[in-house]
Amino acid sequence: MTTIDEFIRNSNLDDKNAKIFLKIDTQGYDLNVFKGSKHSLSQIIGILSELSMKPLYEGMPMYRDVLQEYENHGYKITGMYPVIRDKDYNIIEMDCTLIRND
Repeated sequence: MTTIDEFIRNSNLDDKNAKIFLKIDTQGYDLNVFKGSKHSLSQIIGILSELSMKPLYEGMPMYRDVLQEYENHGYKITGMYPVIRDKDYNIIEMDCTLIRND
């Protein structure tokens, strides 16, 4: 296991002109993965993150907290797409796309 920062540093993506779209789907660990990319955010122009509306895994953050962290780093929501609903059609998980416009 490694961080996004380490992966980018050890690959040919370390070019400061590289533009990266980061897809994160890590069963409740998306925020941890994002925190491991702090040094690479200038290259990460977009994110797709799976957000849970209901806690599915022990210790996972609520979707509002995850979105707040993304927004604190300049990312804005461009789309939200339900992935799973319960029997009453309430959304359990959704894919969220975000971009940074700087």
